[in-house]
Amino acid sequence: MFKAILTALVYGYTIIIMLGMGASIDIDVPAEIKKSPKAILCGVASQYLFMPLITFGLICAFDLGDTEALSLMLCGMSPGGVTSTFFTYVSRANVTLSLLMTTCSTFLALGMMPLLIFVYVRPPLVDDNAPKMNYLAIVVTLIVATTPAVLGWRLRRTREGAGKATETWATRVGAVLLVAACVLALLGVPSAITPSAFAVMALMCPVGFLLGYGFAKVVIGADAKTARTVSMETGIQQVGIAGAIAIQTFKGQALDKAIATIAVFGIFTVAFGLLWSGILRFACAAPPEDEKAPEKPPFDDQSPVVITA
Repeated sequence: MFKAILTALVYGYTIIIMLGMGASIDIDVPAEIKKSPKAILCGVASQYLFMPLITFGLICAFDLGDTEALSLMLCGMSPGGVTSTFFTYVSRANVTLSLLMTTCSTFLALGMMPLLIFVYVRPPLVDDNAPKMNYLAIVVTLIVATTPAVLGWRLRRTREGAGKATETWATRVGAVLLVAACVLALLGVPSAITPSAFAVMALMCPVGFLLGYGFAKVVIGADAKTARTVSMETGIQQVGIAGAIAIQTFKGQALDKAIATIAVFGIFTVAFGLLWSGILRFACAAPPEDEKAPEKPPFDDQSPVVITA
């Protein structure tokens, strides 16, 4: 019964929040991507390069057990979500760019997550007795997660009123399901989470934020707003997808512990997102002259953008 309810909540949250994310995108995604492929590629590469590598290194350094290691590795290789876009808005970064990066990383997850699992899920991360990853189940889970985003985007582009309404109710219902899933998960075995796992969770987001920011600055010479956006997209993951995959991987008490670990990491993500966006917002309280000037391409400031928290 516990697994059935938790599965329904996790999948329900993931599907509805992705539908809301898609319905919030009131831009022509292919056209906007063509305007600035370099910036978007930088963000997506940072997402799938740094976070899995950071997570792998921290797990090995703190010598986590198989269940915690796999749970956090799934989080580290998951794409960005609507949370990153919200914190991008709070930090005064480029919201349109964030939406595009989130969209691209979400659909690339269909190929990238199975590839990253193949690369990282092996010794020394886990031993030979660790739960085996079901690649077919992972792909099916990702399809289930990404399809609503496409439907939401098409609805917003073809029927704007219906798209706005969908975004509103999906955000509210998704938030309720997320809270319910976290509460149920934390009623599992949160006390069994080791101090080492808490240490890894406490380091993942901050290190991701800093490396994402530096990567954008060094590789493409990004301006401050673009670098802040890449930073948010790198350090914040869509934990709902990680939870859905965990349900297909773990059994019994291991599943309880995995979901509790992912739920706690989600709380860490929100906490550090608030902290980092506050730091960035304070840092750009008096923006330099080049940021006060009208933005140049890649993105047109007249493009309508809707924020989904």
